[in-house]
Amino acid sequence: MQAMLQVLTRFRPKDTLLHQLTGFVEQKLSDAKFTNTKTIITHTKEQCHVLALGYFDLLHPGHLNYLDFAKAQGNYLTVGVAPDAFALKSKGHTPMMKQEERLRVIQALQIVDQSVLVAAPMADTANAAHWIAQQGVNIVVCGAEWQNTPRWDALEAALSPKGIKVIFAPHTQGISSTQIKQRLLSHQHNS
Repeated sequence: MQAMLQVLTRFRPKDTLLHQLTGFVEQKLSDAKFTNTKTIITHTKEQCHVLALGYFDLLHPGHLNYLDFAKAQGNYLTVGVAPDAFALKSKGHTPMMKQEERLRVIQALQIVDQSVLVAAPMADTANAAHWIAQQGVNIVVCGAEWQNTPRWDALEAALSPKGIKVIFAPHTQGISSTQIKQRLLSHQHNS
């Protein structure tokens, strides 16, 4: 895999996603060298339950890339959909799609094994870590924009003793729910 990524990088030297993936693979290989065999066996992809989190409002290719990345980390993917109330509290408004709609759309995706409503906001570290552990996951995947933030640093520290690893998925440039909403408003004004 590492050799294949090196060849691809030669053909697409400016591809940031490819560079991030190469770094990720190299880190995994490096981590594996310093991990005992028992740990490697208990965390093989075939036995790994992954949790991906998000609002997933106005599902778009960035969401699909994120979920594809999450699914690639294991063999069973649970997607935690943040409820409307969390968005109202953290963003000051609810998503365009209601939580039941977002939950149903996510569950309909072939790569998703299970979708659930998130029971605790990630900013509430103790309750979020408890809820995540109750899901029986080995890995939590979060968007790269949250890496090295106080919220996720605290959550990583709370999850690590429970044997749950946090991985940050690469960001898809040029698309977001906010951008789609802006396009819709612009289109409406131009009509």
